[in-house]
Amino acid sequence: MHYPRWFTKEDADKVAGRWAAILSDIVDARGQYDEFDPIDEDRFVEKMAEHLHATKDSRICIVGCGAGREVSMFKKRGYTNTVGTTIGRGNIIRAEDTYELEYGIDIFEATMEYTRFDDEAFDCVLARHVFEHTISPILALLEMERILKENGSIFIETPNCPEYDEAIALSERDPYHLVYPTLETGAALMNKANFFNINVKRLTSDYLLKDASSGLGNLILLGDKRDSKTKQEALKRIKRREAGEHVPR
Repeated sequence: MHYPRWFTKEDADKVAGRWAAILSDIVDARGQYDEFDPIDEDRFVEKMAEHLHATKDSRICIVGCGAGREVSMFKKRGYTNTVGTTIGRGNIIRAEDTYELEYGIDIFEATMEYTRFDDEAFDCVLARHVFEHTISPILALLEMERILKENGSIFIETPNCPEYDEAIALSERDPYHLVYPTLETGAALMNKANFFNINVKRLTSDYLLKDASSGLGNLILLGDKRDSKTKQEALKRIKRREAGEHVPR
């Protein structure tokens, strides 16, 4: 049998479309996303804006925003250039019914691995409790990096399982959780996806939710997208290491 040797842009588009259809079917099968965490909304927006170095003029993308609650929180507090992505038409319809008239809300159907936005469209990317659902962690991070401007900031929060057996146990409880990064793998993924100023840590106290017992053990991944100069310097260090030279990380 004869196959073309090279993987083309057309092939990539076909893969992305196939994944989007699969994920959309999964979410539609589950129904609409219910946002039930008792979040202190003022504190939530304040903390997220602090982590993301966001101003009221920042262009913010909330990846995996469900039915739009977090988008509405930011818009309500003056971050008018906030948009979100979700999968499942039910989520978009619910967002329009719930938030559209009061705040105006921009939500688009897209996956983490293929958002459809232009390169460097946003100053900040926020993804809470969505990264664990990705089919491919590195592709999801590379896509979020692609839509970020140089030196733009990213904040990811996800369940953390330090031990493999624990991950298996949790997967059995929630089959839609596919990825459980650790401190080490989270930092490695962020580095491979072209982020710097990387800070990966476990939550030791719950600073977002009203219920202090909720959310503990989650992992947060923070970083900034390398600018062209920083990226070139990183590539030079890699080449020096490959040549056998000792180069501090």
